[in-house]
Amino acid sequence: MVEAAVSSYNARATVLRVGQIVHILTQGSQLWNPNESMPLMVRSALTTGSLPGTMGSGGTDMCSWLPVDILSKAILEIGVDDPREGETGLIYNLVHPRSFSWGQIFSPS
Repeated sequence: MVEAAVSSYNARATVLRVGQIVHILTQGSQLWNPNESMPLMVRSALTTGSLPGTMGSGGTDMCSWLPVDILSKAILEIGVDDPREGETGLIYNLVHPRSFSWGQIFSPS
């Protein structure tokens, strides 16, 4: 639908697919909001004694969480570009470039 609007009506549009957003790495408490899914899941694991085997999309073990300050800079850079000029894309997948293994971080050692 968005692509059709761009090509048929010369609309200026960009689709951002944003992965999991996390706290700024250099400021503040660097703690998750306690009402987000990750802290809730970890707290529930204290009661149930288990965590999910996977956390990535599609049942994979890989996570690619993106700090909010880096995400906001990327969005601003994308917003400055004009997708009609052909130099940028219509769809952006905004995730951390180096994913990590959920199992390696949260597996019992």
